[in-house]
Amino acid sequence: MKFSITSGELLKALSKANSVIQQKSPIEILDNFLFDVSGSSLTISATNLEISIRVILNVKGNTNGRIAVPSRRIYETVAALPLNTQINFTADLNSKKIVMNTEKGTYHLTGETAEEFPELPKIEKANEFEFSNESISKIINKTKFAVSDDIHRPAMTGVLFQFKKSEFVAVSTDGHRLVKFSLKKFKSNKEQEIIIPQKTLNILGKLVEEYNCILSVVEQKQIWFSFSNVILFSRVIDEKYPNYETVIPNDNDKKLVIERQEIQSSVKRVGLYSSSQQNSMPIKFSLKKNLLTVSAENPEMGCNADEEIECEYSGTNFETGFNSSYVIEMTSHISSKEIMFLFSTPTRAAIIKPNENESDEDVLMLIMPLRLNS
Repeated sequence: MKFSITSGELLKALSKANSVIQQKSPIEILDNFLFDVSGSSLTISATNLEISIRVILNVKGNTNGRIAVPSRRIYETVAALPLNTQINFTADLNSKKIVMNTEKGTYHLTGETAEEFPELPKIEKANEFEFSNESISKIINKTKFAVSDDIHRPAMTGVLFQFKKSEFVAVSTDGHRLVKFSLKKFKSNKEQEIIIPQKTLNILGKLVEEYNCILSVVEQKQIWFSFSNVILFSRVIDEKYPNYETVIPNDNDKKLVIERQEIQSSVKRVGLYSSSQQNSMPIKFSLKKNLLTVSAENPEMGCNADEEIECEYSGTNFETGFNSSYVIEMTSHISSKEIMFLFSTPTRAAIIKPNENESDEDVLMLIMPLRLNS
């Protein structure tokens, strides 16, 4: 088995494949890449049994073959080479000995037989949906931060993807907050929904480049994302997602409009003076006509802080409390200059939205209040 390639091209492919490999794999063969040369094509595969990846690139090859290559050793070696170094890769499939030659060096590795490598998912007939690189990046960025890490509620450890006839909806929640992101200019011949693990979306976010993404769904059990020369396979979470629509209030009549960066900065500063209560840093919002007061206190440390921010608010005087870290994180995932808070009562969920959504998308976030000491 032989092929030649530049270090820069190989490193780019190895970096993508490496995103799937776990740091401490329980199965030794999973610490390897599978190299498969056929003519002038090299396919590099990696898997952790739940998520798999194939990266295909052109090489100068004249001897076909397949071998498992130690991932860490080859990745770190290629990363340490100067860019555009010519690499001549040779593998003896019987002895499993691998040699990489460059103009100034020779590197010897020992691989494993390709037969020991797990069988990778096959590309089967599937329902396909196309997303622009910008859209898939937004879907990931605006939802995965609110995913739950509670293994006893497995459905909530992923992001719900809903394919509707004229709309796409992505939803995430951890029970304390919820995010619903919608793409309006979307068409699907078949309505369906799947739950994609957060780990898969973390990897996918690293792969998005200038190319559109084709998402393929195989009978509600497996998905794959394909780009120009990369295919990412993943299992889906086979659970029923909570009926999120029932928890989104439709009668929040108290409307606050405020500059996003101003409230975000204020909450960051004031939150430093908050007492920690069950892993939350509570802050208080006090509203009166066109004025928001953000305050926090820590009686045990003898410190407190408050800031006043001008805003648009014409409702009755109102007070409620939130986890400051949630407010900071949620507002940081909204891109508009101004944001809107919609309140009902101090004990009911508040809605956070951009004051003006882009024409082809909609973002709605839900945050549960905290009970504050009077």
